[in-house]
Amino acid sequence: MTASRFFSVVVLALAAACGPAPRPTTIAVTPVGTAMGATQTAMIGPAGGSVSSLDGLVTLTVPANAITAMTAFTVTAVAATGPGATRAFRLGPEGTRFTTPATVTMKYSAEDAAGSAPGLFTVGYQDGKGQWRGATTTVDESAKTISAQTTHLSDWSLLRGAAIRPGSASVKVNETLSLQVKVCDFGEPPTGDDDLAPIAFECLDYDGEATPLLTATSVNGIPGGNASIGTVGTGEKFQYTAPAKKPTPNPVSVSVVNGSPKKGKVLLSSNVTVTDESSPLSYVGTFQYNRRSGGTGTGSSRFDVIGNSTVDITQGADGSYAVTGAFQLTGGTVELATCDCSLQSGSGPLTDGKLFITPSTGKYTWRWATSFTASATCTKRTGTGTCPTSYLVNANFDSADTACEGTGTTTTTTPETLMGAFERTCRGSNATVLSTTTVSWNFAGQQ
Repeated sequence: MTASRFFSVVVLALAAACGPAPRPTTIAVTPVGTAMGATQTAMIGPAGGSVSSLDGLVTLTVPANAITAMTAFTVTAVAATGPGATRAFRLGPEGTRFTTPATVTMKYSAEDAAGSAPGLFTVGYQDGKGQWRGATTTVDESAKTISAQTTHLSDWSLLRGAAIRPGSASVKVNETLSLQVKVCDFGEPPTGDDDLAPIAFECLDYDGEATPLLTATSVNGIPGGNASIGTVGTGEKFQYTAPAKKPTPNPVSVSVVNGSPKKGKVLLSSNVTVTDESSPLSYVGTFQYNRRSGGTGTGSSRFDVIGNSTVDITQGADGSYAVTGAFQLTGGTVELATCDCSLQSGSGPLTDGKLFITPSTGKYTWRWATSFTASATCTKRTGTGTCPTSYLVNANFDSADTACEGTGTTTTTTPETLMGAFERTCRGSNATVLSTTTVSWNFAGQQ
């Protein structure tokens, strides 16, 4: 019996006893994530040791006597492609086998857990077929870490099993907010599969029709809510309706019980702020940013800057949105005339941040910039003299730059639905590519 078949039988059995079943599921197969930053390396031998990513979000711990010779272990951040993935890393060298299991430990943040619960996370890995596998995990809520043991290395990711979306939001008095639960589940491996770890299914978006999985909607713990704090529907309408005036306390917690055959019943909650007509809309989210600039050859420089920024986006009187936050470098490389450098750390505030959206056309314009000095580790490639220990980073983005080509149109009317990656390519007069910038915006909620 295949994994998909097995899951369908389980769901149908539940449906026969409790109500209609959600949509059928299929095994998730995703592309291998592309590298997103500099590689961290540590030499580890029979005595054991550990290696962590530059940002400290993942650590590989090798116990004593797990390997027989000194080995260069590596950690590289890669694009998160797995179902429900929040971040991913390539742990190497690929093909390594441990006689005693090593431990992969990933950190999660309050933003990661918004609308979800630590017990719904898992640490999983991608196999050679592009399928994701779930490992047996240990959750430490005080340290905000999730760990799994492994005897091999590959691409590993922090996977979120279920979450209410949005995890935080804002709605005006007397208006409604649609809520949805995204479920990313695992099932038994296919018969004859050499890898016995549970296999991941494609994520499903469930609403009130997904009974018996979603039950017991409430506001501030009150089933269905009431007129003073707002109400939430049941059955086919999973919507929160705000009260006629702002409640106290504010925000309110809009919750639903997610019932899973494997995880049991878990309360998923969205923090919803009720505003009046005069309140500006404010959003929060994360940029993932990668800029490549410059050419190659003697006397020229080329750099890759990779980083992210948690930002606040607040609507102004003219309808545009001010973007504020700080840019955090997570990796990068610099190719100078005589040296090759790796950017290690650095951060700076966003300046002149602005977002314009034209609802009638669906066109949008991002603009923001940052500049800071990052520490650098360099190796000499040729020539004389010394290599620098720092590098001035200019991480700038303007999606409306007339000298650049790229995407800049969407059907959205608010930052809430402006998601995914968009790219700008800037060329010189001879059509030479001067820079390529890729930015992805992940909406986290309204404030």
